[in-house]
Amino acid sequence: FASVSLPYTVTSVGANAFAGVSGLKFTCAYGDAAYNYAKKHSSAYTLKAPSLTADAVLDIANKQVVVTLKLNNAAGLNAANFELTYNNGAVPVSTDTSCGDMSDAVNTAVVYNGNGKVSVAVVATDAVPFVADTQTISYEIAKITFKVNEEADTADFNFSAKVLMLDNARYNVSAVKKSLDLHAYTEDTSKAVAPTCVSKGSKTYVCSICSLRFRLPGKG
Repeated sequence: FASVSLPYTVTSVGANAFAGVSGLKFTCAYGDAAYNYAKKHSSAYTLKAPSLTADAVLDIANKQVVVTLKLNNAAGLNAANFELTYNNGAVPVSTDTSCGDMSDAVNTAVVYNGNGKVSVAVVATDAVPFVADTQTISYEIAKITFKVNEEADTADFNFSAKVLMLDNARYNVSAVKKSLDLHAYTEDTSKAVAPTCVSKGSKTYVCSICSLRFRLPGKG
């Protein structure tokens, strides 16, 4: 096979662009120029493998973390066959059932199945398209709010996904891990108490994230 991968910025491929080349195999996104050429000329193709990214934001006031998950190379995703898994220890306290900007592409909603699993439900089986004018192939697919243990120094999340693409290839999307600092302590030297012959003194530490303060006795 002659392997061909074209950038998304290519909007069309001429009818004779690959004339005389046998055994073509395209790597493409559903609906892009390479995909359209492959379908028109009955060339072999595979869809680009999707990947998962996560962004976490700490809500200090409510002691929560909001995690936004995005699926990249999503064009060609059969939206009726998407399942997201997160670590069971991270139980959501509030759930957003929208699929973010994916809902602009297909009629979808997030369904929380319990036991650390989320699926995407669709009104009608459809595929996530490649949007040529914006070159869009990545979509927000879930936003989950988790309660955090305020006594812990970090909040750790693990996510993975299984998807079915329109070329009937099933992908186990590479797992993504996200770790968020909940506390970062530094010494407040202005609050230090010097040791004396009858007292050990003390040092005060403050968290730059949540402003929590605590005092430790000195060694004097």
